[in-house]
Amino acid sequence: MKIKTITCHNVYNYGATLQAYALQHFLEMQGNEVEIIDYAPAYHDPLNCWKIPNNSRVKKYADFFFPIHWAYFIHRKIKLLRTVNKKRLEKFHVFDRTFLHLTSEKYVTYEQLKNTPPRADVYIAGRDQIWNYAGNTGLDPAFYLKFGDKKVRRISYAASFGLSEIKIDFKETIENLLGGFDAISVREKTGLKILDDLNIKDGYHVMDPVFLLNRNSWLNIACPMDVSAPYILVYDFFQNDEKIKKMTFFLSDRYGLKVVSVNDNGKLSYADLNICDASPQQFLWLIANAKFVVSNSFHATAFSIIMRKEFFVYPIPKHNNQSRMVDLLSLVGLQKQYDITVEDSELSITIDWDEVDLKLEKAITFSKQFINRFIS
Repeated sequence: MKIKTITCHNVYNYGATLQAYALQHFLEMQGNEVEIIDYAPAYHDPLNCWKIPNNSRVKKYADFFFPIHWAYFIHRKIKLLRTVNKKRLEKFHVFDRTFLHLTSEKYVTYEQLKNTPPRADVYIAGRDQIWNYAGNTGLDPAFYLKFGDKKVRRISYAASFGLSEIKIDFKETIENLLGGFDAISVREKTGLKILDDLNIKDGYHVMDPVFLLNRNSWLNIACPMDVSAPYILVYDFFQNDEKIKKMTFFLSDRYGLKVVSVNDNGKLSYADLNICDASPQQFLWLIANAKFVVSNSFHATAFSIIMRKEFFVYPIPKHNNQSRMVDLLSLVGLQKQYDITVEDSELSITIDWDEVDLKLEKAITFSKQFINRFIS
């Protein structure tokens, strides 16, 4: 079976990159010929400072007053020159060239993809927030498979709206974009509710693609770093989360552990070691060899579960949709690891991993069955 998938594979994010690889590799293990459509619109380029995201407060003013757009561009360019980590970007490029099987043709616009679509028996859209209309992908027809021969089977796998509901102004647009799928699966239970609100009654709830591969499959591509154990791994998107900082201090003092931070946006003042240029393979290794993982990242949490690592996870400040985190932790019975304080009487640092794996395996089996059912 020839399968072409489309996702946000080139955004230099650990979760996005590794889940793209996970679905590709799983499908290949089932005997399929798989390629990821090399769709790289300008708004995905981290070096593109001109495009203003749909959810930016600046956008509604910039669309009517051109000097504001120029001011935004200059601000973004200056910030980018200060923060972009070229060494890290190159490591992501190496990962893409080594592990991701991309189409020979690179598509930079939806029109190009629509006019010369790659041939396939099945198209799969999915993984992560491709249907979040607050960003640019959520209104891009490419991520709703609006291209290619109508005879090609179309499914989504673990797609996410990234929101708890669709505003009424966007409902008709999103409902129309979702037309034409042979099967739709989403990553969050809130996604099922959104589908129901859009009069789509036969959606499926499946696991994030990283769970399609087992622990050994991930360890096989993990790449060691010169970091001595034991340590606490901190992955804080914004480097200033007080809850993460407090828990990290508590664990460090209690167990005499050093603190290792992995991030590309800057350094943690309280970390003993800051790693700002880890590759996706090194990111896996850092989690696999940590004593504890403290983060506000969904995929850091997912890989902590896969690697059987004690972890504590916190909501991202001012981010009103944490359903993917809550859904995952509820599924495996680890709600107590979420948004917990050091004073909490139920603070637990011992997880029954056998019990977790039993619960996880059932959901993973269902997810694999969904894929095999609808691609055949």
